[in-house]
Amino acid sequence: MKIPDNHEQIYDYAVKVAKQLVRFNYWDRIEISDLEAWLNNFETDEEKYLASGILLSIIYRSNKSINTFGANIIQIKLPNILRENLIYDIECIESWEADLKNGKTSKLPVRFSAIEGIDGKPGKSGSSIYRAICNKFFHNRFGVLCSEVSERLEKDKNFKVLVLFDDILGTGTQFRSYLDKFRVDELGIKVIYFPFAAYQESITSIHSKYKNIIVCPVEVLTESESLFSQDNVAFFNKFHSENTSEDIREFYLKMCSNKNILAKDVLGFGELSLTYLFNNSVPNNNIAALWYDSDTWTQLVGR
Repeated sequence: MKIPDNHEQIYDYAVKVAKQLVRFNYWDRIEISDLEAWLNNFETDEEKYLASGILLSIIYRSNKSINTFGANIIQIKLPNILRENLIYDIECIESWEADLKNGKTSKLPVRFSAIEGIDGKPGKSGSSIYRAICNKFFHNRFGVLCSEVSERLEKDKNFKVLVLFDDILGTGTQFRSYLDKFRVDELGIKVIYFPFAAYQESITSIHSKYKNIIVCPVEVLTESESLFSQDNVAFFNKFHSENTSEDIREFYLKMCSNKNILAKDVLGFGELSLTYLFNNSVPNNNIAALWYDSDTWTQLVGR
């Protein structure tokens, strides 16, 4: 990996921007001390150049962003899907929101849940998203564990739609495993899955396989979100374009080996190599250099 002549200025700029984002409380789960401790992992000029690129590539969704995403789902996306599928017509958003907050399950056909692992336990990230939206937008009477959906359906005749929350739909492998394990597509009701972000290929794949699953992300991701994408201007721009994406990737992998970053997915699950963080969760598709913690490496954010 080649580094530009002005690599020190690039590093100083990236650190300055990151510290401002922390001080302005936009990176609201990170302290200055966390940032400085993480930066101490990087020793050589090449490593510091990589660190600057990682910092400038981070996509961060703060608590305010999560609330905005939740509002988008509850106030716009969910009502539109219910109307388009002739399930429930919401004439007044204010009364819809009031009924959700007041727990009127006898009136509304939706029930909410978080993605669960194949062991039946709620997933950490899905549960974090669920709690954030529940606290803000609906009464916990609307909540149901996915492992108890069949039982709830027998008792709750107004239960017509299961709404699932999650942070990211990456490769789709884990979500499909969850669907198959709990036979979610065979419940006899519509299941609306709201990841905050999702890859279009995974959305298309799920829609082609499952007839009752609707995937509706707030944001759609592409391969350009990968840290090592040739579209990443932090590394590839008109001022410095000597490296290829493979050059950056190989240097990163070599550094992980040298620093004893022993995570199973150093490139993130599915090798998506994301730098996409939430206030309340760190998806496992992110590079290990952000969340791995050991005697030889200090994490920036904990998973």
